[in-house]
Amino acid sequence: MSTTQTTVASVLESALRPVRAQLDFATEQTIGTAQRSVESAGVLLNQAQALCIEQHNADVDEFNELLDKLDALQADITTKQLQITSLQDQLDEQNVIAKEANANSEIARARVKQLTSDNSLLAKDNNALKSLNPQALQKQIARLKEDLKFKVQLLDQQKAEMRKARGEAADLKTSLAQAAHRNSVLEDTVGELQSRLQNIDGDVAPVWYHASDGSGIHFYFYTFGWRLSFGSDDRDVQLQILQDIDWHIEVRTNTGIGVIVSVTEWCRPRYPTLDVFKQAWPEELGSAICTRISELLERSHPHLVHRAEWAEGIPLSSLPQLKPQWLDLLNASGMHSLYAVASLTPEELSETVKGFGITTARQVHAACIKTVKEWETEDKQKAA
Repeated sequence: MSTTQTTVASVLESALRPVRAQLDFATEQTIGTAQRSVESAGVLLNQAQALCIEQHNADVDEFNELLDKLDALQADITTKQLQITSLQDQLDEQNVIAKEANANSEIARARVKQLTSDNSLLAKDNNALKSLNPQALQKQIARLKEDLKFKVQLLDQQKAEMRKARGEAADLKTSLAQAAHRNSVLEDTVGELQSRLQNIDGDVAPVWYHASDGSGIHFYFYTFGWRLSFGSDDRDVQLQILQDIDWHIEVRTNTGIGVIVSVTEWCRPRYPTLDVFKQAWPEELGSAICTRISELLERSHPHLVHRAEWAEGIPLSSLPQLKPQWLDLLNASGMHSLYAVASLTPEELSETVKGFGITTARQVHAACIKTVKEWETEDKQKAA
């Protein structure tokens, strides 16, 4: 199961975000010396964050320098190993040449010995021929010529066989190298196919989530590496379901009932609420699904993750277009950030916030979405 890397700055920012929200809230609720003390605490918090990030960056630079040195040493070791391999190949080739020279030397010795023996026979035959008649001498000479011709042919045949053997040995080395290369390519292909098959077949977190109402229901979720199409026939519900993600999540239980999870453009999970799960749904399961969605979208839709993180850091109290009575009702319902409002539909907002009708919910939602659109325009201009 893959994980997404996070930076110290982002982790620290996420950790301090609730503190800043509380300080901002405290600033709004206090006046005079208390308010200035809270503001000073916010300034000191920012300074502490900057010092932490600066120290971490220095540590990272030192670590990266050590990594560079390690890479250089490894590259030098690899070069030396290649040189040693090359020298070993040269040594092996010289050994083969030496063996061939020894073989040739032995052949030459055998030939010299044979010639010496032939000379002795010739001398003996010559002495014998002196006592023979000319016809017997001619026959003996013809026989010796035939023997010599046969020996020369045999020597040439041996040389040809040696050259053929060396050629076959060279071909064998070439075939062996090609086979090793093909084997390496096949191993890489098999590894890639296994990874793709595992991704498509599904990745399950080895965690059971127990029902919060003690009903005995156990939950877990799968991440499948293939796309599903989602949609809604209710056009009044402004659901912006992502349709271009190449994965989907399915929640399963020990009851045999499963739920398909879709994802909105606000990196938020959407799934049908079944009666059997209303009271049993564990809070930590929802958090784990949100974390998994953020990890996956960070690869394919990083701009949506960036937008959601930005909206989580924007307090509703900083939006001048929201009326004070609206803010009071929103805060009373536990909604303090721009993300909390923008990630819901007006219908959901009216159901979540006590005292909100559908008209008020649409006004508040439209004001928040307008702020989001303005930020998106500025962010695109900065990126350009």
